[in-house]
Amino acid sequence: MTGTRRTSDGQRHYRKVPTAELVDALAAHHGLIGPAAESLGCAPLTIRRRAAASPAIAAALAEARERTIDLAEQRLYDAIDRGELQAVMFVLKTLGKGRGYSEKLELVTDARQHAERIAAAEGLDANELIREAERIANGQR
Repeated sequence: MTGTRRTSDGQRHYRKVPTAELVDALAAHHGLIGPAAESLGCAPLTIRRRAAASPAIAAALAEARERTIDLAEQRLYDAIDRGELQAVMFVLKTLGKGRGYSEKLELVTDARQHAERIAAAEGLDANELIREAERIANGQR
């Protein structure tokens, strides 16, 4: 990755940023590419390209983001311990969905049974009807 620094006379000076320096910047900025790029004097796209080409940098980016998520989860649990209602409600609506804590009704149905019923009524092939529905759902229409 190339970093850019301006010299005192306004000229740009390019340098290859060592992998270790890039990894440190990602860790220091919690996996946020923009601030890491700014601290290194390069464009965010440069870091994205370097991460795509380097498993070590990609791993460092993923690890920094995982640590940030861990920190956020810890703060959430701290808020629950303090009795903050918003934190309690958030956990119940997300992690507690399996126990019925949700703001929306979620219907679970067997699409195959419905497809077979519709196909029989319309004289269609149920498998072809399901494949067409999957294409539409995946935006391949």
